[in-house]
Formats: sequence, structure tokens, C-alpha cells
Amino acid sequence: MFMKVKSTLLILSLVLICTLKASAQDEKPFYYLSFEGGAHVIFSQIPEYDFIRGDLSSYGGGSVSETIYGQSDYWYAGVKLNKRTANQRFAFGTGIRYTQFNSSLGKSAGESNSSYFYMLLREDGSSTEYLKVTDIEEHSGFIGIPIEYRFFLNPRVYSKFYIKAAASVNYNVFSSRSAGFYNSSMDKYEHDITSKFDEPSDFFIPLYFGAGLILGNDQKSNVSLEFLVPSFVLTKNVSGILEPVTGFGFQLNIQIPVNKNHEA
Repeated sequence: MFMKVKSTLLILSLVLICTLKASAQDEKPFYYLSFEGGAHVIFSQIPEYDFIRGDLSSYGGGSVSETIYGQSDYWYAGVKLNKRTANQRFAFGTGIRYTQFNSSLGKSAGESNSSYFYMLLREDGSSTEYLKVTDIEEHSGFIGIPIEYRFFLNPRVYSKFYIKAAASVNYNVFSSRSAGFYNSSMDKYEHDITSKFDEPSDFFIPLYFGAGLILGNDQKSNVSLEFLVPSFVLTKNVSGILEPVTGFGFQLNIQIPVNKNHEA
């Protein structure tokens, strides 16, 4: 994982340096202050945990992924400074962003009619204890730096279509995990259950592509809407309970011009 993080950071740094160098040669760039918000749905794989069972009667048969379901998503909000070249064909943006990554496990609807699955509490010789668990939830917060590139297909029209490539490097600032039980009297074992999973990683690096549309005049505040697909998670252990693979997302940007040194 650390090699992948280092490689990604190196690539992003080189791209940033090249962009800043090109910016110095751009005589009349145009700048926007952009407030962003977005969300992504991530399709994830469920590891084959040996301490989870759908039903005790089927112990030793089947797989974990057949007895429980998993889902992941993340949302973010932040502020960026966007720079558009004088010919309005290219744009680059970076800033600061808060991201929350969420994962959960629950009982699969196709596995019997119960609303819970079994998790191993402890083994002691010939004695084995299980708890009825309804769900496991995990939430992690990250502070990071987004790096975004846009290419405008027809920059001289009022509604501007563009394609986009983006990534962000985010550092974990908090993580929390909770468990729901079929019998509330078992709440006292929550830590014993949640501590069986690995801790989330320190870094979260998503990579995504997409297309968007700007509505508004360059000389005034405007709004852009983006559909982002595919969306990848380069740090696979960003969740301690699931393995994220790929997904899709949406992003909304409110842009306010900082300078007005060219014609609309």
C-alpha cells in the first residue's frame, strides 16, 4: 500500500509542478473561488472473515459474502481555487477538502429470514460463544487536497461542457465503529466485536473521471454539475471492514470569479 501511495503522490506532484510552470507562461489566466460538495457510491468486496456466520446450522459451509452484504460510500465538501487558461480550454483546481468514508455490513436478504448474522465472541476449549449481530458500521473522516483537471469541449458557448480527471490525497483524522445487536443486552460486547476488524488506513486516495456542465456567465457566479464515472479507490484498506473496488459519483460546484480581466 505504501508504495502505491508514494507513487500516486509522486505523479500528482509532478503534474502539479508542470501545471504551475505552465501557469507562469499564461498571460491572462482567469481565477474562480469554488465551493464544492459531492458523494460517491463504491462497490466493495467482503473479505472471507472466519469469525462471521450466517446461521449456526450451516457452520463450516458457504462463504461470508453469501450470508452478509456490504456497502460503502463517501461524501465531501471543500473549497478550491480554480484557474482557467486565457483561451478557456483548460482548467486546473486545488484546495482543501473534508471527506467522510462510510462502510457497513448487514445480513443478506437471501440468507434465511433472519435479520441478524452470527459473530464469534470467544472460543475456550470445547466452548464456543456467538452473538447475534444486526449490523456493523464504520465512519472515517479525512482532511485532504484535491487536484482536478478539466478540458472544455466548446468553451465559447453559454453552457460549457467539459471532461474531467481528478484525484485527492487525504489523511485520516478520526475513525469510529459501532455494532448493532439483535438483543440490546449484548451491547456491552460492542468493543469485543468491532475490534476483530482491521483499523482503517491513514491515507485515502480516490481517482475519478467524468463529465460536467457549467451554467452561467464567466463574468458572474455560476454553477457546475458533474457525473463522475468510473471512480476508483487506490488505497484498498481505507475501510477496515470492506475492500472498495470502483463506483460512481456526483459533484456540485458553486464558482465565484476572483478576477475579470477578459471578455465574457
